[in-house]
Amino acid sequence: MRGSGAQVTQGQTQARIYNMTREEAPASNDIISGERQVVPVCVISAIEARRLILEGCEAYLAHVINAEKVNLTLEEIHVVRDFPEVFPDDLPGLPPNRKVDFMIETIPGVAPISIAPYRMAPVEL
Repeated sequence: MRGSGAQVTQGQTQARIYNMTREEAPASNDIISGERQVVPVCVISAIEARRLILEGCEAYLAHVINAEKVNLTLEEIHVVRDFPEVFPDDLPGLPPNRKVDFMIETIPGVAPISIAPYRMAPVEL
């Protein structure tokens, strides 16, 4: 496992955070895996989850992603399949990441510029 196992505390909630790769997971005693059973899934909102945690309920958070790259054909992409006349015949993919050379320089300790909006009389509208 990688990561510091740093302890995170917010309010009365404590957790330790680690990460591992798919290859490391089978050798770990910390991973419990199994087949998904046909049980109704209870989904709650983030607001409800936060409220329950702040009330002292115990919570476990797992963020699981599929890190394998999936090669889709044009027919498998719903938007491209539904509107073929909009897209070229060979869709090469997303444009490459480009560096953006834009920056607003700030001076430490200086308050942001605040200009009151111009107010118009209702007659002028």
